[in-house]
Amino acid sequence: MLVCEKFSIFCYFLCVILWEEAGASSCVFESIQDCLETENNRKCDARNLTVGVLESGKWAILGKLYVDLDGIPLTKFELTRCLSRQQSESCMYFASVSYKDGCQKVEAKGEMWSSFLGNAEPEMKCPIKGEFSLEKSFIDLEANGLPALEGFYWKVKMMIYQQGKPVCCVQIDVTTGKSQNN
Repeated sequence: MLVCEKFSIFCYFLCVILWEEAGASSCVFESIQDCLETENNRKCDARNLTVGVLESGKWAILGKLYVDLDGIPLTKFELTRCLSRQQSESCMYFASVSYKDGCQKVEAKGEMWSSFLGNAEPEMKCPIKGEFSLEKSFIDLEANGLPALEGFYWKVKMMIYQQGKPVCCVQIDVTTGKSQNN
């Protein structure tokens, strides 16, 4: 479990969908997991990733990521909202959002994920192919301030599709709450 002030990339996608008012919030990273159900179409392997903290105190997704993507034609985010981690019976579908041409997002500068992709070894650029070390990759929490989503446990699933088939799936579970500074 990891706590960070402001928000991460996954919290960012929650915010993009909801457009709430800005405020000081925290995000507790509970877990990250590879969620691709079939091996036949696998183009990335996130099974060795964990959540951790860098020496600088910035949160990071740590480990080795294996990717073989010529392009990212479609990325879908599915959000499930729960009252709390302990109340799994309260979980229900919340929203979905899709992005076409994910390479434009990968190559964007000045975004929260730019430092994450740029600090991967080697740097992630489309086409994204090979083994990437994420030991120095972090989300720049100073880029693009984010609105607050408070008081829920979220399951955020990201799936990348090629030719209509899922080829990559990562789920991160986070709890959002008020900052202790408020």
